[in-house]
Amino acid sequence: MLDNEHEKKMQKRIYDKFIPAFLSNLLANELLDMDRFDDKEYINQVITENLHLIDDIKIHVIDYNAFIDGMKSEIDQSRLKTAVVLGGTCIEHIMNHFYQDALPLLFNLEQGEVNKAIGLLKLPDKVGWFYKITTEASLPEELVHKILEIISLRNKIVHFQAIPELGDTKGGSHRKLNNIIESFDVPSIVVTIKELEVELEKIKYDLWPEIEVANEIFECLFK
Repeated sequence: MLDNEHEKKMQKRIYDKFIPAFLSNLLANELLDMDRFDDKEYINQVITENLHLIDDIKIHVIDYNAFIDGMKSEIDQSRLKTAVVLGGTCIEHIMNHFYQDALPLLFNLEQGEVNKAIGLLKLPDKVGWFYKITTEASLPEELVHKILEIISLRNKIVHFQAIPELGDTKGGSHRKLNNIIESFDVPSIVVTIKELEVELEKIKYDLWPEIEVANEIFECLFK
């Protein structure tokens, strides 16, 4: 059971993410009068009148703090394999949700088409050529390199197959995998995730100016 303080923090986090996202969708659908952005009563009225649009929301509310908190907890307890798997999974989710937003808005694709495209692509594609043709931009080369290293290590753990090596308990496949993990800077995965989020946030502002306007409305009227 969540304690009161933690529950309040979660509710505030959801509120801080959801309202700007919903405002972004109202702006994208031209449901807000550009001349009345400073009128809180008007904004609240439009939100209330359009709550039925929540099911059709095209800019999603995503919060990865649970992944990051889980990673930090696993690192603190020296469970590095689990931390790597969580980190790699988090990166995969971040890219998938980016395309869940981008593809319908930029190419007017249906949800089934979006899911099919995402399902056919591997992560190197999602941070490489497919990102370029979707956004007409590139993620920083160093960031892509770090992401691919994390995913490669995640895959080694998830798809690990022990190779019997008779009479060699120190040089077996388990030991080799552990050596690779121990030589990897696992806490840096958190930094890489944050860097990826920053890069995607910047490109979202370029692709959808409504997001920046919605954040400004939120900061002025709802904080």
